Amino acid sequence: MKISETQSYDVRSIPAHLGNPMFFIGVSLAAIVASFVLANSSYGFETKTKVFSGIIVAFLMYCAIAFVGREEYAHWFGTPAVLPKADSEIEQKLYSIEEAASYFSGSLKPADMFRLMASRLRDLVPFEMCALFVLDRTQGRMRIVQTDGPGADKLRGVETDLKNGFAASSLANGSVQIDHDLSKESGSLPSDVMAAYRSAAALPLKRNGEVFAVLKLYSRSRSAFDGGTVQLLEAICERVTPMVLGSMSFEQNLSNALTDPVTDLPNERAFFMIVENQLAESQRNREGRPLSLLAVDIKYFADVNQRFGHAAGDRILNFVAQKIKDQLRQMDFFARASNDEFLVILPTACEKVAAEVVARIHTEFVGCKYAVNDTQSVQIDLHFGLSTFWKDGETAQTLLAVARERKEQSKNIIPSKVVWFPKEYVN
Repeated sequence: MKISETQSYDVRSIPAHLGNPMFFIGVSLAAIVASFVLANSSYGFETKTKVFSGIIVAFLMYCAIAFVGREEYAHWFGTPAVLPKADSEIEQKLYSIEEAASYFSGSLKPADMFRLMASRLRDLVPFEMCALFVLDRTQGRMRIVQTDGPGADKLRGVETDLKNGFAASSLANGSVQIDHDLSKESGSLPSDVMAAYRSAAALPLKRNGEVFAVLKLYSRSRSAFDGGTVQLLEAICERVTPMVLGSMSFEQNLSNALTDPVTDLPNERAFFMIVENQLAESQRNREGRPLSLLAVDIKYFADVNQRFGHAAGDRILNFVAQKIKDQLRQMDFFARASNDEFLVILPTACEKVAAEVVARIHTEFVGCKYAVNDTQSVQIDLHFGLSTFWKDGETAQTLLAVARERKEQSKNIIPSKVVWFPKEYVN
């Protein structure tokens, strides 16, 4: 005979019920009362011993069964959170997250990682939108760096403090938090986005025992995270943490590979990546979208390095870089190549506009001096080389070669060297 769904009872839940605190108290009191009654009975010593032994064995068996059924079992032993006797399908989906972390850790950009992770999580938990909050303790803020789902783009880049909001609560407690009516958000996120959702879950991600990020899942249903979801979310926390850490490491390595360590400007490799994209746009519209490149270096920089040392030279590089950057347009791309050379991409700038930019930078450095120490200063002046798309070439290599050649040619018409002050007088 088939038992209806409403009449059925899952025997696997019995250990969990036995682990209920009230049930435990009742059984303990029953064992104490039974022992007291037995001690005051008229039974013989041998009979009392056997019955008392039976009470002890029964109580110990109950404790063992209740212990196994407790949800905190995994936490007591410090093992990864796993649902007790979990459904094989859930275990398989959890394992797929571990596989993704193993295969793609350190090789996926954060945005690609987050899309993959969100896709895997939707097979386990019902939600429509998710967001990753990364902690910045120095600023006392949390910033949403990745999002996925309807309306999620509006959340990217939003910052919250560490006192308000649901993510802050999860950060402070270091545990999974569930908000069944989004009352804990307290207006910390855009209301036009939150209006579509009814509940949320916050998952703290930990590195060396400390929370470094919070993953939040949003659902349009108030009951999406009911029942035994907390334990499943705890298991998810431990599976997704390696994916997030791996992608953050990949992003940092990529940033380091494209950044000059002295000035924190993009390096020559980054320059070529950007200029190729700009050239593609200009080639599609030769007449309507001009493009110019600029090569700049510092006059007599080698002499300055030799006289004052490389530490002073690095400070001068940063000083010059900032002054040049202040004279560029927001759309311009500014990079450091090698030694004292800087490269500039001037999108939509014809030869005339590019010359105006050069003149503006040159004016900024007229009479410019940099104090190397309390008694000595260095006169700062620059060499420029300019090239324009189509007129001087159609590839990045050609345009850069022309700009550098013109920069070198400008050095031949430079007057006498006067590099540092004060002058040395010769009798």
